[in-house]
Amino acid sequence: MKNESKHGNGLQKSEKPKGKAPPLKDFFIVAVVFILISISCKETTPRTKQHNEIDKEQIAPESKNHVVSVEEHQRLTYRIVERQDISYAGTPRMVFRVLVDVNTVPLDNQLKQISMRIWEKANGRWKEFTVFIYLPDMDISHVAYAIAEFRPQGLVSFKVQDSALYGTRWKPIEQEKKKANEEWERQKKSTTVKEYQIMLEVRKVKPRQVRVDIRTDFPDRTNLHVWVKRTYYEKGKPERYAGEIFSKDIAVKDGQIDLLVDIDDSGWYGEYYEKARKFKGLIDFPGIARISGNIEISVLFSPMRNQPEDVLRVLGTKGEFIKGAGAKRSGNFTVYRVEKELDIPFTK
Repeated sequence: MKNESKHGNGLQKSEKPKGKAPPLKDFFIVAVVFILISISCKETTPRTKQHNEIDKEQIAPESKNHVVSVEEHQRLTYRIVERQDISYAGTPRMVFRVLVDVNTVPLDNQLKQISMRIWEKANGRWKEFTVFIYLPDMDISHVAYAIAEFRPQGLVSFKVQDSALYGTRWKPIEQEKKKANEEWERQKKSTTVKEYQIMLEVRKVKPRQVRVDIRTDFPDRTNLHVWVKRTYYEKGKPERYAGEIFSKDIAVKDGQIDLLVDIDDSGWYGEYYEKARKFKGLIDFPGIARISGNIEISVLFSPMRNQPEDVLRVLGTKGEFIKGAGAKRSGNFTVYRVEKELDIPFTK
């Protein structure tokens, strides 16, 4: 408004020059051109930014319907460090690897918003779209801290993998081991800790069917994870891998769990070679060299799995109130596991 007033005063003072006064319409044309240029400049900046913000942008979570802490208000800057087109069999698939610039571990919601922002701006023709998110100093060729999976309808899964930070500056291995051991020693000596048992019996009822009987003093409604797997080895690698035959969380009722499991190896075996085809060039699948003739049956209690609130009040939100033959520390919480093996040969 001040600029317009000055221009107006100038026009009034120039009404009586010595020379010939310029036509009024000339001043009107100049003013219109000046206004149009100003509007054009204001519009150009945000449009230009939109082309760059996919590679580097600041994200802060929305505060709608909840109280936002100071940490949540901190805006995160990220950049896309790698794009990989891994389309397969006529299915367009894209992978983005993203590095966030932070000094503290960010909130899950902040990382989810970054993932959704990237997908909204770059999904284009991709039917499958994955965003891997890393923190500073993490190796982007290794496991990501957060993973978001998208399909044309939107976000289908999002998970944060705290274990990916172990061995980095965020969770140095020796420091974490020391902390876990100190907490475990305190836990075993605590008078509030109770000793629990899980008794596991497995027997073959048919050539390729087993009966699993579990007896326990864990509280009723505790979810125990029953996992039946077979060990295999890849070509040129010494590491053991697990082919999953059965996996399910089952609630304890009247101190027991009983179930029948069909031993079918075709699922995990076929999935291995399907993934080898799907992720060719991104993940190394050299092929299976050797497969164990035994199956392994394990029963696991973990406070990090889906557990009812009344169960966690008894056992502890981090399993801090349990001990026993199968109890052990896993990071900063306690799990309880028992295992058995049974001789059932592999078949496709």
